[in-house]
Amino acid sequence: MNELSDLEFRIIDELYFVNSFDDLVHSLQEDRTVIEIVLIQLLHKGLIIQLIFEIDSHNYKVLDEPDLHAIRESFFVASKSGLLLHNSRS
Repeated sequence: MNELSDLEFRIIDELYFVNSFDDLVHSLQEDRTVIEIVLIQLLHKGLIIQLIFEIDSHNYKVLDEPDLHAIRESFFVASKSGLLLHNSRS
C-alpha cells in the first residue's frame, strides 16, 4: 500500500479512538473541506471506518458503505489496516 501523506498520517493518529468530524477539524486545525477530501480518500483506501451515532440506542453504527453526504455529521475510527500502516511509518 502507498505511503501516507502527512495529513493522512495526522488524521489516523487522531483516530485510534472514535472522533467526530468537528473534533478532527479542531484538533488538526486544517480547512474543513481539505479534511473532508482526505477522509473520503482514507475511506476508499479502507484505512478508516465511518460511524453514525444513533440517538435511540446511544451507540455508534458502523457503515458498511461510506455515506459521502454525511461526512461532516459522522464519526471515524482507524481500521486495522490503517493502524498497521500508520505504525509502520518510520
